Amino acid sequence: MISEHASPLATLGGVDAGGQNIYVAHTARHLANLGYAVDIFTRRAAQWADHGTRRVVVQRLVTGNPSPAYVTRIANKFINNGAGVRGDMKAVVKAILTDPEARGGGAASDPTYGTLKEPVFVLTNLIRALNGVTDGSRLEGAASGLGQRPYYSPTVFNYFPPDQTIQGTTILAPEFLIHTTQSAIARSNMVYNLIVNPFAPDNTIDGATGTRLNTMQFESLAANPAALVDQVDLVMTAGQTPSAAKALIVPAVAAVAATDAPGRARMAVFLLASSYYYQVAR
Repeated sequence: MISEHASPLATLGGVDAGGQNIYVAHTARHLANLGYAVDIFTRRAAQWADHGTRRVVVQRLVTGNPSPAYVTRIANKFINNGAGVRGDMKAVVKAILTDPEARGGGAASDPTYGTLKEPVFVLTNLIRALNGVTDGSRLEGAASGLGQRPYYSPTVFNYFPPDQTIQGTTILAPEFLIHTTQSAIARSNMVYNLIVNPFAPDNTIDGATGTRLNTMQFESLAANPAALVDQVDLVMTAGQTPSAAKALIVPAVAAVAATDAPGRARMAVFLLASSYYYQVAR
């Protein structure tokens, strides 16, 4: 498709947000929902001038629903890095990650703050957080089963548009476009399988290791379920899981036989990793 008037991502209400680019954007999304791969060619927008573009950078690095003030602060840093230099992306990224809103202040206390980890990140973050081992085999299939096949984005808008909202709300949450009741259950099943039934090495791949997580690191705390859950929380969410939520996990861990230290460790990891305290990055 060709949109010679303006970018389909132009901010509504702006001088370049005419009828054509809005029509092109919506048509492209509907075609994508029908399974078509859509490419759009448009004229180059003024560098960093579009509000949506500024917001997308913050969405990808910090939160899906940034406040307008947060986005404006980042735009100003792009215009002037503090030394009169425009376009200093090192300064921009630093400003995004060190902004008060990104460091726990302001809107970070709002329950709408944060970003649902897209399927690929759920997998890779879990493996990294738990010092897992992987050769990459079967990870593509695992991510595809959650609605995100790596390297096969259905449109030029990525797997989800930046203006996607949670259904029935005005909360921006791009990743929720591919998050359904089916994929929500699939996420929990995937976490369970990685913990209990890790991917075995594929003998057709030279040097294959398969994929497995390291839950042994928590077994020494198995005799104290509360301490075990606290440690899993520290490793996986930097201690951000609310006490009320951990209080629900502890009895489930304690219900596993005290003589089964591996089982208690796996239970704690499974319940926390399948919860949205882990799956939503905050």
